[in-house]
Amino acid sequence: MCTPKSDQRVREPQQPAPGTGGQNNVAGAAENMPPENAGGTVSQCPTCPDRVVVIDPGHGGTATVGGSSPNNATSSSGILEKKMTLELARLVRSSLQSAEMVAAAKRKGFSLKVLMTRDSDVNVGISTRANFAKNNRADLFLSIHYNGGGRATRGTETIIGGWDNANMSQDRMFAQRIQNGVLNAIKKFDSGATSRGVKVDKDIINAKGKPLSLGILKDAHLGKAVRSCLVEVEFISHPKVDALLNTGGNAAAVRAEIAKGLAAAMIDDLR
Repeated sequence: MCTPKSDQRVREPQQPAPGTGGQNNVAGAAENMPPENAGGTVSQCPTCPDRVVVIDPGHGGTATVGGSSPNNATSSSGILEKKMTLELARLVRSSLQSAEMVAAAKRKGFSLKVLMTRDSDVNVGISTRANFAKNNRADLFLSIHYNGGGRATRGTETIIGGWDNANMSQDRMFAQRIQNGVLNAIKKFDSGATSRGVKVDKDIINAKGKPLSLGILKDAHLGKAVRSCLVEVEFISHPKVDALLNTGGNAAAVRAEIAKGLAAAMIDDLR
């Protein structure tokens, strides 16, 4: 049985699912259009307090919306990052809905709600993605991305916000769990997997020679209570990584294992 734990936060009603009333995010859509979400309560424990997880598949659509580009990285075989982020997000959602993860949540005394910022090939503005987590009183916000750039670089890295972050130490612990979950999953299939570590955005110098500032991880958009990070799963421009995740015989199993590692990390971080 699930032993309920006290939860002093008062949950507001879940924000309406996007796409209702004919709304959709298409090229040129306004940034404040509601993002797509899918999911709901998956842990059947009516007396348990809810814990809300928001999964954000990076990019999407065909045009830049609210600072979110439609696609950045492309694998060496031509697969777009936006497609890979959505597929992995769906796998993470399914893993969180599995009997194993539901049982793990119940042992901690929680019912779990899993929401997504998009569930199709549409783009959603950066602040809108983060606001969606804030408006749904999310406990965790995970933005999923893949790196690109050159055929020799590889590795997994997870980024937290550093410019406007009231709970950086909590974000760092969450990010480390996410980093470990991905890295350990990949290592089961590829001994060459490497860690690029947990990083703070403002410590990263961008292509323009300036410190990186990820709006999606700022408290101004997320609120101060959401624990958040952005994971760059691997460099899909590396041919070996492309084979590992997309074209190789074990690719589906690798993706499923990464999703399971991410889901387990999120369950572990809930409290």
